[in-house]
Amino acid sequence: MFLTSVQVLADHFKDDLKIKPDDVVFLFSGIWGLGKLEDGLITIDKAFDQILETGALIVPTFTYSLSGSQKFSRYTPCPDMGAFSNFVVGHSDYVRTDNPNFSVCI
Repeated sequence: MFLTSVQVLADHFKDDLKIKPDDVVFLFSGIWGLGKLEDGLITIDKAFDQILETGALIVPTFTYSLSGSQKFSRYTPCPDMGAFSNFVVGHSDYVRTDNPNFSVCI
């Protein structure tokens, strides 16, 4: 398995995906194709920090809790959304919206 660094990922976002510093990115993707992340999930976070200087990263943190019996809070995990979505829940650099079904972290 290949190792992916912050710089390699940031270059991919900028050069291949053409993400610009003021873009708003809605990240709804699996991480399997990234290989082994050099610093774990923080690698993705740091790469976007390098690229989105004045833009924003939006990560879905859907819980679908309104239709179930569980109560929603900003710290409710979102297991169906994947590892990075759960990483940003409660992270101090992100704010989570209050929608009990379709919350996002920005």
